[in-house]
Amino acid sequence: MAELSYAQVSALLKYDPETGKLFWRQRPEAPQSWNTRYAGKEAFTASIDGYRVGRIFKRPYKAHRVAWLLHYGAWPDDHVSAVNGDRADNRASNLRDVSPLESSRNLGIRSDNKSGVTGVSRCSRTEKWVVTISVKGVETYVGRYDTIDQAAHARKEANSKYGFSPTHGARPARPRAPKRSASA
Repeated sequence: MAELSYAQVSALLKYDPETGKLFWRQRPEAPQSWNTRYAGKEAFTASIDGYRVGRIFKRPYKAHRVAWLLHYGAWPDDHVSAVNGDRADNRASNLRDVSPLESSRNLGIRSDNKSGVTGVSRCSRTEKWVVTISVKGVETYVGRYDTIDQAAHARKEANSKYGFSPTHGARPARPRAPKRSASA
């Protein structure tokens, strides 16, 4: 199935590049009940693995890819990556079209990480902190360190040396809960 065109998607959705939100447009051909229920309301609010997702003509789309289309007028060439690492932040200033390799250099910390620092693990035999980094699929040894702080610093330097994003290995930003309004 061919991708939808810019004209098709822009007729259905409006994108706010400052907030990164998508909104359903009024549809003249749609039943009044659809327009009453959806027109002007935020679209793509469901979340899978931190990404906002939704459906257009029963086909699933990720909001960051649709945002890219509506902002730049064409589908992205490759992966769309969030500069700040927050997958739900679809502001135009936070999105970039990158290769899969570049996208992997902006990943957050894995959920099974025990040290709290990407690429750092504790060697039970030597009781030292071991630092490694994967570059183009090859695991590269960085060194062994007495303290977690030394190891974290070495990994940060390795990230810089090998072109990883400053946010690589960071914990994803947690969205703040909306403030509750005082009841009257």
